[in-house]
Amino acid sequence: RPSPRTPDAVFPNNTFSTEHDGTLVFYPMLALNRRLELQPELLTSSLRAAGFSITRTMDWTPWALEGVFLEGTGSVVLSHRDRKAFAVLSPRTSALVLER
Repeated sequence: RPSPRTPDAVFPNNTFSTEHDGTLVFYPMLALNRRLELQPELLTSSLRAAGFSITRTMDWTPWALEGVFLEGTGSVVLSHRDRKAFAVLSPRTSALVLER
């Protein structure tokens, strides 16, 4: 068995998001095995190989070291048109990170 076990690694949703302007965002995950899944270098090279031009990277994963989380699109719904974010606060969705 591989160590550490990351059974959801083939489903990287919520660990990152991309935006139309080329921004790549990495999110702090609550579950340790989900944090271990994120491989920024592999993801970055895969996105570039697929033609995505990364203009800016925002890495919020250090928040996890403080016990503060925001699980990407699993925590937040963004309305780009209205420039609003919708979320329900929970252990997986911190206002501290959301306000950044």
